[in-house]
Amino acid sequence: MRPARPATAASSRKLQHPGGMPACSRWLSAATPPDARPTPSTHPGGVPADPQPAFARSSAKSNGCHAGVRLRRKRTTPASSPRRLRLYTCRGARCSPDHPRHPCGRARSPSAPPPADHAPMPSHLHFVQSIEPLQGGGLGRAALELHQAFLSPGHDSRLAATHGPGFTPPEVPGLHCFPRSGPAKLYWSPELPRAADKLADAVDAVHGHGLYVGTNYAFGRAARRHGKPLVYHVHGFFEPWILGRSRWRKRLVHLLFENANVRAAALWRALTAKEADQIRACGIRAPVVVAPNGIDLAPFDAPDPAPAPKDRSRVVFLARLHPKKGADLLLRAWAALRPPDWELVLAGPDEAGHRAELEALARRLDLGSAVTLPGLVTGPEKIALLRSADLFALTSHSEGFPMGLLEAMAAGVPLLATEQCNLPEARETGAGWLCQPEVKSITDTLRTALAASESERRDRGRAGRRLVEERYQWSAIVKTLDDAIAALPSR
Repeated sequence: MRPARPATAASSRKLQHPGGMPACSRWLSAATPPDARPTPSTHPGGVPADPQPAFARSSAKSNGCHAGVRLRRKRTTPASSPRRLRLYTCRGARCSPDHPRHPCGRARSPSAPPPADHAPMPSHLHFVQSIEPLQGGGLGRAALELHQAFLSPGHDSRLAATHGPGFTPPEVPGLHCFPRSGPAKLYWSPELPRAADKLADAVDAVHGHGLYVGTNYAFGRAARRHGKPLVYHVHGFFEPWILGRSRWRKRLVHLLFENANVRAAALWRALTAKEADQIRACGIRAPVVVAPNGIDLAPFDAPDPAPAPKDRSRVVFLARLHPKKGADLLLRAWAALRPPDWELVLAGPDEAGHRAELEALARRLDLGSAVTLPGLVTGPEKIALLRSADLFALTSHSEGFPMGLLEAMAAGVPLLATEQCNLPEARETGAGWLCQPEVKSITDTLRTALAASESERRDRGRAGRRLVEERYQWSAIVKTLDDAIAALPSR
């Protein structure tokens, strides 16, 4: 492991987090290399402009690029020949598929420009701790869907993650899953170092989703070793509630490898403007682009089979059963109201035994059959559950930008969410009601939402659907990230 660069005077400054707690700069070095610092720019996202895209610079150093796929060159004439042509053969499956043999076999001079129909496209490598429903959660799902969105416009995209025993990775192009070993929270696999070097060397940009785990060590190190731009996607890790947990562990991880990754990161992605401010509060000077999570609407537009009958109106909570999600607050608010003709469904995978705690709380509050906990719900069953809801509730203490809210709006369900879910547009567009992660605030807001007429809740659900259609399409988010990476300054 390379030694961390010495901190500058900027790294010793103690910055204050907007929420009043010490910024993560206590242990996060703010020393950014001068050549990676932003310069004045008119780029709409505040990212420094550069006439030569980052992926073009990277491709110039490689063995060539053909339709966004890595190429190797073969000499077709002896070295002594006066005219030397090279045959460009493609390693991927998206180059000249009409050729009967594929690869394409087109021959051209090394100095000749590529054909117009084979314009170079940047290639991307994403890494995340896991895409499993529990270990990866919304973080893994967001990384997987972004990877798939990058594939749609013809990029060469790969995604690397770890997985535990018994998990079968989905059949997604470019997905590389490595079996975990050692402590579960490390998200480490012995295969990671060699695989990270190989994968990082073959792409133009490396994207890290989340922080503090083994995948960040392996792929951050590989990106630095091969000189590839490192894009860090924060996903709520700089929220005050998150920063206040496991402080000693975070400090140790920063000393071991995360400080080096932070210094090397050429671009930071914030899910919201609030998260962009949190990144700056940590002393980070590299460019920041705001690009939220998106959603694929196709599964929600599929024909709706006959819905299962229900004898009561329904509030659905769909998230990991973890103290951060505030399901206990929702249960206490429900007990204070005890609304007749309504039921509460708390769906999601159990983490660290929190489901048993919620079940015990429901018994103490004597909620009986009004509350059910069906466990993990995925795929068509999840969409059917969302469609059956009259209200979607997420009462989290801290979030980046929760995928559950996007899914509920895609299904046309009105929202009840805390301000910490970072979706102020729900109030602005009338898509739902917002509150604080406190029992009294949730109780008052829940009372208002349940007292609303069916037509009002239906109108709010339609407003949410329009919101995701207008602002949270993956295609627009991919373009935003592409433009930000292309505008990075030369290294």
